Amino acid sequence: MKIIFDTDLTNEIDDCFALVYILKSVLSSDLGAITLEPYDTFWQDYDNKTTMLRNNLEAYKILRLLDDKRYELIYPGSKYFFSDIKKKENIEAVDKIIEIVKREKTIILATGCLTNIALALEKDTSIADNIKLIWLGGRTVETLKVEFNLRQDIQAAQIVYKYVDDLTMIFSKSIGSAMKIPLDRIKNELSNKNEICNYLLDKYISLDCVKEKGVKTLYDVVVPILLTRPELYTMESLPIAGITDKGEYIVEPTGKLVKYCVGIDDKAVIDELLQIITQ
Repeated sequence: MKIIFDTDLTNEIDDCFALVYILKSVLSSDLGAITLEPYDTFWQDYDNKTTMLRNNLEAYKILRLLDDKRYELIYPGSKYFFSDIKKKENIEAVDKIIEIVKREKTIILATGCLTNIALALEKDTSIADNIKLIWLGGRTVETLKVEFNLRQDIQAAQIVYKYVDDLTMIFSKSIGSAMKIPLDRIKNELSNKNEICNYLLDKYISLDCVKEKGVKTLYDVVVPILLTRPELYTMESLPIAGITDKGEYIVEPTGKLVKYCVGIDDKAVIDELLQIITQ
């Protein structure tokens, strides 16, 4: 089964760790595309229009540092969220998603908003049955808090929920937040192991939160590791009939059963991440 990694790669460093894990793990041989998502830069010091360029450059750099010359896997996505798109144009990531998914059942690992996937579904709804989506996002069931990846593009999420039946959600706050790796351990595990480890270490050390608190949460890594180590996750299902314009779930007995993660062996997941990226 082919894999697409749909990511807002330069939003935070955890996307980079997730991509390196994919490229160095057993998932690498099935990777069909790295599709790049837009993201909200309200807390960043640069303009939204430059995010896709930054995403592209980061993806190329990670592949180069891994001596992985499959640059053809990188596909720029939409520069804007679904509701902000004034004129529908051909977008490389969207067309690639359609091309791969039409051929065979495809796992999409999504760690950002769902804009590219929604645009692909709008363009060709027939691909929906071939999509198995694992998404770091949604609305935390326990607190009903709308998370960042959903809040950025609620309209895209509504479209995805409408068409895709095979959907798994991992909430960043209740599950991904367990992925806190202290600076001392990152230094011990990554220092001088290889080029990509040194690069990730330098990026990690430079973060303001690491300078202040000595730790950064690597939310996104829980998405690919669910594929390689599913036994480390506890899953339940929720019948969801749709999403409101405020990002609220419409929970009804007749809704589609959406799988979501309610527990994780965080120590084992962190061990798995570090073992793979340092080998």
